[in-house]
Amino acid sequence: MKLNNKKIKYIIKQKEKGESSKKLAIIYGVTVRYINKIYFNYLEYGKEELYKTGRKKKNIDSNTEELIINIRDNYPLSGPLPIEKYLKDKGIQISHNIIYRILLKYNMVNEDINKKNQRKYLKYEREHSNSLWHMDWTKYSDSEKLIIIEDDASRFIVGMGIYSEETIDNTIETLEIAIDLYGKPEEILTDHGTQFFSNGKNGIPGDKNKFQEYLDNNNIKHIVGRIDHPQTNGKLERLNYTIKRLRPYFSTWDEVVYYYNYKRRHMSLSIDDRPVVTPAMAYEEKGGKLNVKEQ
Repeated sequence: MKLNNKKIKYIIKQKEKGESSKKLAIIYGVTVRYINKIYFNYLEYGKEELYKTGRKKKNIDSNTEELIINIRDNYPLSGPLPIEKYLKDKGIQISHNIIYRILLKYNMVNEDINKKNQRKYLKYEREHSNSLWHMDWTKYSDSEKLIIIEDDASRFIVGMGIYSEETIDNTIETLEIAIDLYGKPEEILTDHGTQFFSNGKNGIPGDKNKFQEYLDNNNIKHIVGRIDHPQTNGKLERLNYTIKRLRPYFSTWDEVVYYYNYKRRHMSLSIDDRPVVTPAMAYEEKGGKLNVKEQ
């Protein structure tokens, strides 16, 4: 039970009158240790610390700050948990809470006051590389429309095209290049965009478009997400958001893709105490063959 200020103030008064911690613990449904901690803080720090029953924050030395800042500079958009895992792999123990405080101090991370209230979702991903690819178009600027293809099992970007128009031909061209580099996927997941699917009228699908025919001719199963349900392709939605934020750090889109695939370690690819890996590592571990080796 979390005690409010009124109850804590009452506990202090009762302790000063000689009331036992055990009795107060029973009344408020907390441990004796918690009651003693409240009273200790009052005796140690005075009234200004009356309601502070948690641990005092540790001071962070300048060397630790410099280490975290250097890692963050070399790995753009890396948050506290990936950095903590990265350091742990190198035998350095720094909690993600301390890392978060440093990043927040230097405006390298956004403070999310709603994070504690976020829903927890079950993660689902394919077991093997190339069993399912996600495809989607996204707009970066008026002159740059991106078509991105992501492997579901590894988060590896197998294909990306930059065009001025979102067309079926450009969609197929990017997919053909990806297949030439990494092999053919068993299935492809898209939304109902006209570049991917012939929607028809009154809920009745029309004749298959050029993209759908291409998939049929290559024995690739087409999975179409539900209308007005972007969560179906949520992994790619998140990827779109990430690479757009990464773009200002690099000179070209090729550099962005290379960094994302081969340098940026992805927290969602970590299981229990397993080291955090890059999408390229996960793609290869799960049966994919990399076309470009890490430099």
